[in-house]
Formats: sequence, structure tokens, C-alpha cells
Amino acid sequence: MAMTQGNTALWDAVEKTDPAHTKTFSRPGGFSGTAINATWLAKRATEKFGPYGIGWGVEIVEEQYQQGGPIVLGGEVKGHQIVHIYRIKLWYKWGKERGAVPSLGQTTFVGINRNGVFTDEEAPKKSLTDAITKALSMLGFGADVHMGMFDDNKYVSDRMREEHQKKMTGQQGGPAQPQPVPQSAPPQQNAPQAQPAPQPAPPPQQPPQQPQPSPLASQEALNELSQAMSGMKPGEVKNILQHWLNKPVQDVPAEQIYQWINSNPLTIEDVQAIKAYLKSIGREVA
Repeated sequence: MAMTQGNTALWDAVEKTDPAHTKTFSRPGGFSGTAINATWLAKRATEKFGPYGIGWGVEIVEEQYQQGGPIVLGGEVKGHQIVHIYRIKLWYKWGKERGAVPSLGQTTFVGINRNGVFTDEEAPKKSLTDAITKALSMLGFGADVHMGMFDDNKYVSDRMREEHQKKMTGQQGGPAQPQPVPQSAPPQQNAPQAQPAPQPAPPPQQPPQQPQPSPLASQEALNELSQAMSGMKPGEVKNILQHWLNKPVQDVPAEQIYQWINSNPLTIEDVQAIKAYLKSIGREVA
């Protein structure tokens, strides 16, 4: 199959993730990472392939409830954990071709935690979401997260600035479907040549406005964190703060956050944005 835009055209168009649609998570045993919002991934797939069910979709291949480890209460085995499993095939249209990606998703349906035995009635939905996310990752969606690039605070800061600039200028994502090369029509004999319509002059480009430092801010050069936070919304402030603290904000004592704020050369506007967010989640220090 001849690819007019290269084998990685789709991958290159969808590999970057908007940090505003991610969140950090931690699990027992010290494992932590970054999760991508599944609805945002579905929107990205729709942008590239078309509406769900027309340009892309999912076929359920197999559903299983598999027995897991024992559930022990009071020194006795009372039963076993149960894992829900979905095997799917995600199909999509790319140009004139139709592709398919096999995938698997699983979720604990019956298990035990510190609160006792539980049954998760949303396990099938979670398994399907897990399978779809994994299938889309094989096509390149959210590749920067899966490749560990979100572990680099500088990369996350750069991505936040890029997405903020896109929102300010109204830019959209990269090219979607490969387009066929149009065939030029043969010239007509003795036909007058149409003159191209005059094109209006493009509006003069305004130079980007440089942010003015607050008169109360330090005169020293702002660090990368301060630059990344410039103009950020509260939700984005939360994400960048989490990455720079290397753990969810909820797990860091409020006194430590305020000590961290006071020890960094931030602008007054940045400090106010951080404190406003902390106040909104009940982490304000009197």
C-alpha cells in the first residue's frame, strides 16, 4: 500500500497529549503514573477518523469473568477474586484503507481492599475503556505519556505552553486523513483563460505581547516553572504543580506547599493563581 504521507503520518499527528486532560495517580506499592482522559482520546480519534460508528468503532470479540486469588477473612478462605476481561477489535478508516487493532482490557470485578470485600458493578465499562485506550496507543494516541515523557517536568511545561498558545490563537491539531492527489483537467482549446480573482491582503501580523513583570515580583529571571504557569487556568495550575511536586497535591502538606512557593522566584500573579487553587480545594493555610 502506498502511503502518501509516510508510515508515521497518523502517529505524528496524535502522539502529543494535552496536559490539561491528564491526571497523576498512585497505587499501593509505590506505583505512580499519568492517566489520559478517555473521553478526550475518543474526541481525538473522531477528529482523525470521523464519528464513532462511521469512521471508527469497537467490536467485542470475547468477554470473560476469570477467577483470581483467594479472599481470606479471619484466616479462612471465603472465596476468590474475580477479574472481568474484554477482548476487542478496534477498527478505523484511514484514507481508503480500513485497519483494525486487537486489544484487551481488564478490571477487578470482585476483590478485597482495606474496607473489606467489594463488587465493582462498573467493571465492564472500565475494562472496555482500558481496552480502547490500549488499542489507540498502538496507533500513537497519547504516545508521549506511554513513552514516559511526562516524567520530565520540562517536557510537561513545554506542552502546557504549546496548548495554551493553540487555545489563544484558535489552532487545531495536525493533518488528519491522507488526501488523494487531484488530477489536473486537460486544457480546453480556444477557451479564454480565467483570470484569478484578486486576493485580499492579509491583515498585518501583530507582534506577540510580552508579559510585563509585576512591580512587586523579583527582578531576577523567572525559572521554568514560572514561565510555564504564565496565563495558566486553575486546572492547568494544578497539573503543573503536581508534576513539579512529583506527587498529587492532595498528598503534600499545605505548609510544605506554601514553603515551596515562598522559596521560588514566582510572579505575584503566579502566586495568587496557586493560592486561589489551593483555597478552592480546602488547602489554604491561615
